[in-house]
Amino acid sequence: MKQNKVWTLSALLALQLVAAILLTLDYRRQDQSHTQGPLLALEKEAVDRILIQEPDEPALELIRQDNRWILPGYYNLAAQQSRINTLLNSLDALERDWPVATTATTAKRFEVTEEKYQRKLQLKQGDNTLATLYLGTSPAMNKTHVRLDGEDEVYALGLNHHEVPVQAQSWVDTGLLKVDTEQLSGIQGPDFVLGKSDHLWELDGLAEQEETNNQAVQDLLSGLGNLRFQEALGTEAKPEYGLEQPVLALDLQSDGKTVSYQFGKPEDGDYYVVKSSELAPYFKVSASLVDKLVNLKRDSLAKLKEQPVENESPEEEQAAEATS
Repeated sequence: MKQNKVWTLSALLALQLVAAILLTLDYRRQDQSHTQGPLLALEKEAVDRILIQEPDEPALELIRQDNRWILPGYYNLAAQQSRINTLLNSLDALERDWPVATTATTAKRFEVTEEKYQRKLQLKQGDNTLATLYLGTSPAMNKTHVRLDGEDEVYALGLNHHEVPVQAQSWVDTGLLKVDTEQLSGIQGPDFVLGKSDHLWELDGLAEQEETNNQAVQDLLSGLGNLRFQEALGTEAKPEYGLEQPVLALDLQSDGKTVSYQFGKPEDGDYYVVKSSELAPYFKVSASLVDKLVNLKRDSLAKLKEQPVENESPEEEQAAEATS
């Protein structure tokens, strides 16, 4: 009797061991199937349209034209190429991990369904959709619940909402007003003309006792080379911009063409409105970037020549020593 019980217990134990082994092998097979390979089979070069959307809001659109990215819904201004490249690289690097959910109920709770999501990201080639991602809640720092359209699995991946903002101002290249001062050959202001010859700048109309104030010229060039706008204000001219009587107007010559800049100072607000003849919108620029520019006039761009110090005669030196 005891021997039968031993055999029975042994058989049960053997069955349990076999079941455990099978479950472990099955788990490993599932684990391997979920973790292998990237989340997206992405050819970055094929992507020429990116749509980013919040629920019940129009999508932000980025389009690649002539090898540069633009924002068609934001005055066709150029986007930050580096930021888009960073996003595409991040998407390309996403790897499938063990899913945190595989059912529609949990996907809805994580806000990654077609009806309920926090961000919807579409990658397109023309009108052809290459991939659609739904970004939802955040389970931990630097982690976001992500679901690929057409799949049930939800992953917690290192793709954050701040990498896919929906505001055009977050994507636009705010340095579009910056001037390539190395290419400039001439600058005409309200009461001065500067010309460059052999890499040296000289103020026109200098009197015999005057010379160009090189430090003031460098301040002007530095200001033009560091112009960055805060936002585009639209393409309609408004009286409050102060451009009917600009505080500064410049004509910049380079490569046989002239680009005009006008700077207006609104009565309210610590900023200037800048208009470039090359760009359609009016731009809001911080006063700290413009104040030094508008104060540069002809008088500050010229200075008196330093007079040579004459050597004293021996008699004068002796008299100076006697009085000291």
